[in-house]
Amino acid sequence: MDHKTLTFVTIGLIGFVLLVSLVIWLYFRLKRKKQEKNKTGFIFEEKVTKQLQTLAKKNEAIFLKGAIYHYDGNVFELDGILIYDSFIVIVEIKSYFGKMVGNGYEKDLTILNHNKSKKIPNPILQNERHITHVERFLGRNIPVVSLIIVPESTEVALTEKPNHVIFSTTEELDQKLLFLWKQSLNWTQKFNKQDVKNTIVAMQAKTSKERKKFKKLINKKG
Repeated sequence: MDHKTLTFVTIGLIGFVLLVSLVIWLYFRLKRKKQEKNKTGFIFEEKVTKQLQTLAKKNEAIFLKGAIYHYDGNVFELDGILIYDSFIVIVEIKSYFGKMVGNGYEKDLTILNHNKSKKIPNPILQNERHITHVERFLGRNIPVVSLIIVPESTEVALTEKPNHVIFSTTEELDQKLLFLWKQSLNWTQKFNKQDVKNTIVAMQAKTSKERKKFKKLINKKG
């Protein structure tokens, strides 16, 4: 191998090593960012869950924290459920930061934050799918409210949304649950909260093995 060929081979090897190193670095950087994002979301969800547990007692509601549910071959995950004696509230917790804009009936919304925009799946539609599941397995004509909770600093500025959908920041949550409690007092239709709770809990994944199995199925669906 002459000197010129050796030089080309050496440069090629160095370039290959640098390229592989860059790919590995990018992989671990993206993986770390995803882990940090998931951790932030988990911490926020835990914080809101504790807040809901406290406020539910204050407002005469039963609170069921996040769980995986399954019925008739369907699997889905809920962040929480509030049961009043006139309606139930399906809770969706989202750690989106910035200003949420768009149309509440569209597939995607946009988050504006520090002169950057990012498309996100519409949490209203996501929670509508959850509501459909709950209505099916309850098999009863019970009114349902959709409650979407976001961080204190998040602004929601949608052009329109369904009437049964309520957005709340963590700071507004006390006021919003008080409003729901007052609404439940005014409704003539009542039901036994404990009966509804028992029906819902019966659909939860009970064991750790079940939860892991169903969690994998949910993640595959995206």
